[in-house]
Amino acid sequence: MIRLETTTWGSLEIFYEDLPLTPADIIDTSWRHADVARAEWGRHSVVITTGPYVGRLLIPGRCVIDVLELVPGTVETLLPLAYSGVRQAEEVGAAGVARLPPWITLLERYGELLYQYVRVGIDRRYLARRWETSIPRGRIDIGRTIRLHRARDRPHVLSCVVRELTEDTTFHRLLVSAAVRADRLLGVGQATPALGALRRSLLAFSGIPFEPGPDIFRARAELGPHADDAMIGLLELAELIVRGVSALPEDVVDREQPASVWINVDAIFEQALRKLLAERISLPVRAGRGDGVPLLRAGELLAADPDIVVDYPRGPAILDAKYRRHGAEIARPELYQLMAHAIAYGARRAALITPRLTETDHDRFLGVDTNGCNYDVVVVDANSALALRRQLDAWLTRAGISADAHSTGPPDVTHRVSA
Repeated sequence: MIRLETTTWGSLEIFYEDLPLTPADIIDTSWRHADVARAEWGRHSVVITTGPYVGRLLIPGRCVIDVLELVPGTVETLLPLAYSGVRQAEEVGAAGVARLPPWITLLERYGELLYQYVRVGIDRRYLARRWETSIPRGRIDIGRTIRLHRARDRPHVLSCVVRELTEDTTFHRLLVSAAVRADRLLGVGQATPALGALRRSLLAFSGIPFEPGPDIFRARAELGPHADDAMIGLLELAELIVRGVSALPEDVVDREQPASVWINVDAIFEQALRKLLAERISLPVRAGRGDGVPLLRAGELLAADPDIVVDYPRGPAILDAKYRRHGAEIARPELYQLMAHAIAYGARRAALITPRLTETDHDRFLGVDTNGCNYDVVVVDANSALALRRQLDAWLTRAGISADAHSTGPPDVTHRVSA
């Protein structure tokens, strides 16, 4: 099977004379259905265009396309920073050391955290179950009993609602679904401690069925708002795996056949930056999606949705995370989007945060708009947690937002532009 490579937000042209592909080869692939990549058919070639993902895309019987990180080691570095309760790794290895594929980093970390969860005892909850029985149990549903049984000449059968202490919860079904997918990928290679931990963990869930499409929204609601960080982090990683690994059943897939797997590295980059900023300052830091802040004062309802909002009394700071191929060479649409968000929020500071792709990439001050908002490009090393913290601290200082945990808010800093 042919192996090809591209990158996040990249494109790959495959000529038919090199690999005779047809639309039928791609139309039913899991990654096409999930809109991970798109295929544009031409007379002599097909162009595969990827989105904000890293991973492996399988065209069964034809080829495997590896989608590489723009900055090698991004997922390995940022994943422990991005998710609740998963802050373990602080720094990646020395440059030049061979790295595992990013999805292996994700799956092995999930196996280790799942084993930690199982080792202290899995959560059991009282859930309402409906029983149709001749022996009264729990609360009898009178209406259902009359409609379903008495009206059909079954007077001895009762419809009962029983609160049962069980481990078969939606949250655990999500964990099992993610674990089965992880086992499928990790089991193809050499046995590792993380794979062993994953399989030992699965034994604790032996009474919980595998669901190809678990209800993630219900699992999140089931945990509730007061769940500890470890459980929330486990759910977030499970969600990432369930949404990003092909769910073909084990019994119809050869274990040696590669599987399609993808990770939204753009989302990890954004989440890691938001959580690092929240650790550096005492001010509220949140995602702007769902705020309901309108872009326009009248007419169509268009909402602003910046990646990161830092609240402080003298006006918020707006940041957009852009894990893109051009690095610090931002495009006009990205700047215009940031300006629209800043105006909608009445921001005093706004910045685009991009990964360093070349040695020439550096921070830049872009200017001040008519409302007095300052705009910057902030370049960060996406594969170094220590450098990333220093770079964010440097921008916070320039922006007048103290990194001190006891900061009460930044001074009103504005760059002056000479006429």
